[in-house]
Amino acid sequence: MSDLKKRIFDHIKQNGPITVDQYLNMALYDPKDGYYFKEGIIGRDGDFITSPEITQIFGELIAIFIIDQWASIESNYDLHIIECGPGRGTLTADILNTIKQYDAVYERTHIHLVEISPYLKELQQKKLKDYKNIQWYTSLEAVPQCSGYTFILANEFFDALPIKQYTGHDQQTKERMVFINDHGNLSFSTPDDTIIHEVCPAYKTIMDNINLRLQSAPGSVLIIDYGDDAKNRTINTLQALRDHKLTHVFDAPGKVDISHQVNFNILRNLTDLSILCYPLITQGDFLNQLGIDLRLQQLLPGASAEQR
Repeated sequence: MSDLKKRIFDHIKQNGPITVDQYLNMALYDPKDGYYFKEGIIGRDGDFITSPEITQIFGELIAIFIIDQWASIESNYDLHIIECGPGRGTLTADILNTIKQYDAVYERTHIHLVEISPYLKELQQKKLKDYKNIQWYTSLEAVPQCSGYTFILANEFFDALPIKQYTGHDQQTKERMVFINDHGNLSFSTPDDTIIHEVCPAYKTIMDNINLRLQSAPGSVLIIDYGDDAKNRTINTLQALRDHKLTHVFDAPGKVDISHQVNFNILRNLTDLSILCYPLITQGDFLNQLGIDLRLQQLLPGASAEQR
């Protein structure tokens, strides 16, 4: 049994069952043994891979989208890009590599990276060492209010936030707990196939901060994540990945990636009414609108067999 799993067991034995979000906080964000505080979690050799790690085109198109949004303001604002959860820094690097081709834009670009993991921050610093005007913060709240145009980017960020789960109907709901069963294993207090309502406390905190920023200065937000916009979702969406394969969320706390399906309907409802929300579209449709096919055809002739 790993040290983290033992500490979770000891905590439950001493204090009783814990909530789902308490378990997720320990499994993912424990400063000593949490999943996001260990090495080698992202990429082909890790447990999961994100779009920026697959192709540079993703970051290039996002960069063009950001520049277009900034330029549409028709003002003399500097460009501030806030990225939440930058991973290994690949997306940031691809964005900056594209922006750097436009000297006038690059000179006025400021990057604010929100990263809680010291290990990932170190990777980001190494990857981004040749770029300027980059600052790191451990929370979105810690990022100063920007006086220029602010573009907030969250790529596969919200799905990694801890959630609470409740079972039942209306006034009869009961919070789902994690306990040690009669076989000495971690278990949920109710089966996965029961009616389950999911609530992410951090959604409101983050959206309140975003609302404040966009009410104080011009800007945009781009959220790319796994999820849907269901109004009354009543299923368990937690899933765990290890070596790119599905496993159980209790399999090895601290050693598996655990995420949930983001509810974009909730995020939309938490957005201030003064802020324009565009309809939810798939990542594929979004990239097609930005011209991914054309860019792919431009790159293919010079690509290696492995890159193809």
